[in-house]
Amino acid sequence: MKKGVYLPTNQNIVIIDEFEGYFEILLDGEYKTVVSSDVALLIEEQKLSSFEEFKESIFISCVKNPLSDILYSYNTNRLTPEPHQYKPLIKFLNSDNNRLLIADEVGLGKTIEAGMIYKEISKREEFKISLIVVPSSLTYKWKEEFAIRFDEYFEIYKVNEFLKLIEEMDRFDNSKFFNEKIIISYHTLRDERVMRALKSTPLEVDFLIMDEAHSMRNKKTSTLKSAKLITSMAEHIIFLTATPVQNSLNDLFNILTLLEEDYFKDFSFFEKMIAPNQYIHKLITYLRNNHNLEEIKEFISQSIDEINIKSVVDIFNRISKLEMIDTTQRVRYIDELTKADHLSFIINRSKKKDVGLSTPRNAKSIVVEITPQEQDYYDAVIELVLFIYPHVPQGFITILPERMVSSSMLASLQNFKELKNSGRMLIVDEDSGEEIAYDITKEENIAKKYLDNILAKGELIGSKDSKFIKFQEILEDLESQNIKQKIVFSFFKKTLDYLEDKLIELGYKVGKIHGDFSVEERFDIIKQFRKGLFDILLSSEVGSEGLDMQFCNVIINYDLPWNPMRVEQRIGRIDRIGQKFDKLHIFNLCIAGSIEDRIYNRLYSKLGIFENSIGELEPILGELNESLDIAKLIHLSQKEIDEKLHLEELAQQRKEFESKSKEDIIHKLINEDINYQEQKDSMLSHQKIELLQEQSRSIVVGFLQKENIPYQELKDTTLKLSSESIKKLFNILKAKMSDKTKQPLNYKLEKQLLMKLKRYKELKISFQSNDNEEFQTLYVYLHSPLLHLITKNTSQEMIYTSIIHPRYSKGYAIIYRIDLSHSKQKSMIKVIVLDNEFNLIDELDYFDFIYDCSGGSFDGSFDVDRLKSISRGYIIQRVESYQQDEYLAQKRVIDIKIDSITNYFTKQINRAINQRRKVNQEDIYRMRGSEIENLKYQRDIKIEELQKKKEVKSSFKILGIGRIGV
Repeated sequence: MKKGVYLPTNQNIVIIDEFEGYFEILLDGEYKTVVSSDVALLIEEQKLSSFEEFKESIFISCVKNPLSDILYSYNTNRLTPEPHQYKPLIKFLNSDNNRLLIADEVGLGKTIEAGMIYKEISKREEFKISLIVVPSSLTYKWKEEFAIRFDEYFEIYKVNEFLKLIEEMDRFDNSKFFNEKIIISYHTLRDERVMRALKSTPLEVDFLIMDEAHSMRNKKTSTLKSAKLITSMAEHIIFLTATPVQNSLNDLFNILTLLEEDYFKDFSFFEKMIAPNQYIHKLITYLRNNHNLEEIKEFISQSIDEINIKSVVDIFNRISKLEMIDTTQRVRYIDELTKADHLSFIINRSKKKDVGLSTPRNAKSIVVEITPQEQDYYDAVIELVLFIYPHVPQGFITILPERMVSSSMLASLQNFKELKNSGRMLIVDEDSGEEIAYDITKEENIAKKYLDNILAKGELIGSKDSKFIKFQEILEDLESQNIKQKIVFSFFKKTLDYLEDKLIELGYKVGKIHGDFSVEERFDIIKQFRKGLFDILLSSEVGSEGLDMQFCNVIINYDLPWNPMRVEQRIGRIDRIGQKFDKLHIFNLCIAGSIEDRIYNRLYSKLGIFENSIGELEPILGELNESLDIAKLIHLSQKEIDEKLHLEELAQQRKEFESKSKEDIIHKLINEDINYQEQKDSMLSHQKIELLQEQSRSIVVGFLQKENIPYQELKDTTLKLSSESIKKLFNILKAKMSDKTKQPLNYKLEKQLLMKLKRYKELKISFQSNDNEEFQTLYVYLHSPLLHLITKNTSQEMIYTSIIHPRYSKGYAIIYRIDLSHSKQKSMIKVIVLDNEFNLIDELDYFDFIYDCSGGSFDGSFDVDRLKSISRGYIIQRVESYQQDEYLAQKRVIDIKIDSITNYFTKQINRAINQRRKVNQEDIYRMRGSEIENLKYQRDIKIEELQKKKEVKSSFKILGIGRIGV
């Protein structure tokens, strides 16, 4: 039997039967038939769920339908982000257009920030095509960084592979499953065949990252044209550059136009729009730093005449009329001013000085004097270099032999022996990594004579190695200062192998990484290095890209790269946030009279590349690398080299001055201290993370117990499964997998999970923060495929429980979900608290509320229908308030776009009108008239589209009701 209330008399009743539109009830001992609208059902105590079941139901709702105020990627990456690295992520989540330019200074982790955004959005949405576009030299860096840090495995595509993908998309079949993660170079993107294919393809890119975005600043280049093509196909876009302004504001405008064409339609409007920014930022600083009202008014009076935007002037005027200002007003005005900054929503800028990255460098360049036998050997190699140079394609590094001998005399000797036997030499472009095989014996065996001479001179060297002796002195000096760990870089594997053998002979504990090691192997070796299991890490260029070693403070460059940026990348492995030492030590070894000694070592020192973090000098170093053709310099005399070097120094000093001036422009334009801290604290609050971790663990443990899968609980709350338990878990999960044809992306994620399980001999399941190191541990959080499989068939009905809360003695807690949708959806879970008479007494965030709750019990029942009806009225009021806030925020952005578009088309229409006035021929006059009407039509259509985007739709759903008792 069901219980209820007879509403006309408000009496408790028993419901005997029900049929269409009527209830048979027992009222005052009599049976009556009444209309159903006169009866309200009561929820009975025995139908209440437990508090744990209640929390689990809400948690599963969060799993299946992502919320805006939770980081779903938390605990899924192998890194612990720095506080400033959350800033672009939060800004991207708040953006209405899913676009962001990350303009942080060099060394602050732009790649990590882009990866954090990618991982978060990929946890909320399904991606079919993810694309990263970078300079050729950075393709492997990005591939490894995403694999190591984010467990995301991208493939590098050359032109033909990318064309094949486009062709497959052209033939797209619904049964075809795409889940491609691709890295291409700008060279591939701007290939004429690729550009032609992109113009006619249905290809849609779900997530696009473009590094070194300043390379797209010039409108006349194919790079910008190809970028325009690919960005027009992308849903989510991130640009990265440390130098958004290189020559003028046009650079920044052109980059931003690619991100948001409607907003940045006309340059003159752009200039007007950003002109007040420096005054806005200054006033925000005054308000945030608690300057008194008189100081604030004084600044306003001095600057208000310089501001040309009415809405900004209005804010300034309102502040200047205040008699007093409290904290609440300061916060409100900071929020208004931040919104008035028309760049803050699309640009993120962090500086090293703001995040405490300023470790001094102690740099020493050590020139090694070599023996006469070593000099003869070196000269013999140079003769081979001069012979090879005219016979290979221009642009390739043709002096690889000279580099090998400069790196290590005795190690290179083995290279030349192999070269003689094979007769073929790989010639490499250092930046792109492109290789060609050069037949060194084809020139009538002349090259073979050079090789014979090299080998003969090499044998005369004997066992003495002048460079290694100097290297050993450095090591001994460091040991005398109690400096234990050192990183030694070399461009060549043979040099690394040679050093490894020599150092082990001397009793050093040595680790080594180079391109033949897998990503996981490199990561594991660096993990061992971090733990102090060896003294010296020998590394090729792979160690200079994407691997953080700030636990060490010594780098020894056994040989020098010829691209200055690569030197900075090497140093950047230790010159990072989190560096604990007071000083960094950099040693550069080079042979007297070699190219490194004569040119690069000297020029590097002049520019302070070793001594200082390069910051805004990044583009300058790129230009330096392009301007010095090393292969040609080898032909010049020392005097000619000195003259060229002097001119190069002057040019770089001038560029450095200009670059710093441009930095000042950027700082005036971009608000560096966006007020994101409150939202970050909310998304990463201890209470929220603890609740989600506990709930994740509870669901997994409950599942293992239900399925009788044995597990061991470790002290740190980690679960440990044996190989037999893994096998049983594997089989159960396999039966739950999604349909491959109906849910292909879910199926792939689930399959990846099962493949991981299959590889493990024993498995740890952790619910705590990822410690960046354990590849054999499955980290489970809100969006883990494991949780999705476990909760797949769980129903999502409204659930009731009894709770105790320290702040509310009696009443009801109604948990509801709000969804607001416009250009993107925002969702959150809130709680309204009612007293026993159903009066509203509070509204708060669900996680803040539930953290202080515990399970309770109570006697009796309550009128569910009436409670729902009254609650819906309160909820509708709150939803309308949230909807209005979203509408105003959306309207502000769209009105700026409309102004920009109106300004652009007004110019175009006026230009066409002026041209028509100058025309006498009737047919041309009519043509100009048609052009004017077409421009007006385009303008009106565009504005109409934008006006529609102001609409904000809302919905809500009651997820559960808690009866609050004591």
